Formats: sequence, C-alpha cells, structure tokens
Amino acid sequence: MTEQSNFISKEFQIKTPALDAAEHPAVRGVTIEHGPGVVGVNHATGGTGLLGGRDRIFRQNVGVYGESNQQGVFGHSTSGTGTGVYGNSVGTGFGVRGDSTDGVAVQGHSFGNGLAGKFIGNVEVTGSLVVQGADVAVLIQRIQQLELRLSQATQANNAAQQLAKQAEQRANAVQQSLDQALPQLGLKMKALEQAILNLQAVAHSH
Repeated sequence: MTEQSNFISKEFQIKTPALDAAEHPAVRGVTIEHGPGVVGVNHATGGTGLLGGRDRIFRQNVGVYGESNQQGVFGHSTSGTGTGVYGNSVGTGFGVRGDSTDGVAVQGHSFGNGLAGKFIGNVEVTGSLVVQGADVAVLIQRIQQLELRLSQATQANNAAQQLAKQAEQRANAVQQSLDQALPQLGLKMKALEQAILNLQAVAHSH
C-alpha cells in the first residue's frame, strides 16, 4: 500500500472518476431555513460537521464547521507545494484567525528544516513577545540603552573634536600674532642698539 492509502481511509480513496461516482454519488444539501445545508455526525468519534450554516460557538454564518474532541477541522495537501488549510478574506477581515482562552491560539510546527512560521509583510505585536526564552522587551531595552550610550559617546567625541579645533584656531592666531610682532620687535632692537652706540660715541667724545 502506498503512503497515501495508509494515511487516508478507504472511503476517501479515489480510484477512477467513473467508479468513484458510481460508488459515492454526489451529495447536495440546499435549504432556505436557518439550519445548515448538510450535517454530518459520528457518534463513535464525537465528530460533528456542517456545510452552509452557523457555527455552534459564536453563531456566525460559516461555509464549513467542524468540531470534535481532537481535530475540529483538518486539511492535508498531497502536493509538496500545496496548502493544507487556506484562509482568505476580502477587505480588512482576517484570512486566518485563532482564538484561545488559556491555550495557544495559533501554532506552527516544523518537523524538518522548514520554518514554523513566516510573515511576508509588516507584523504588529500588542502583547509580550518571547524569543528562545528571552523577553524581547528586555532585549529592546538593552538595545535602547546601548543606543543611548553610543549617542552620548558620539556627543562627547564631537565636543572633544570641537575643543581641539578651537585650540588649534587659537594656536594659529597666536602664531600669526607672533609672526606679525617679530619683525617689528627686530626693528626696535636694532633701533635700541643704534641708540646705545650713539650714546657710547658721545661718552667717548667727552
């Protein structure tokens, strides 16, 4: 027996379209009342399902509803690229929604190298988010603290660079003043030397 025949019970195995139609005639349920179009009940397993009616929890209109003591609704894809369960909603509704009181509302489990969950687009989290045993809020707080320290260090570095620039400007100004004063000081020294020589000449003449 193939893997598929082991997994799926005989009443769901499709042999050929003609033989399948002969052994399993089509079922169609239509109603104009408030009740469901088709109801299925299995007293042995406690499974109940309906097509075209209202769910038994929120009393909302549903296309398919299933309940049991294990899997309420189960979808299985036999294709390697198929989708087991697909949900789609137009407008601003939910494509897939999970609600739980104390359990896990939505769970993804990968048995191999695949991803347990993947989000293509923006993600909004209104409660706590824990990743690999670490609280993301604590990680974000640490990141913010590191960013604050980095900002403070950057500001201190900028201030030191500004002080160094100002000191360099002052040193350049002092050097410029010295460059301008030294020639004049040299001229004054020469004038003083000449005055001393003149005084000495006058003293020797007497």
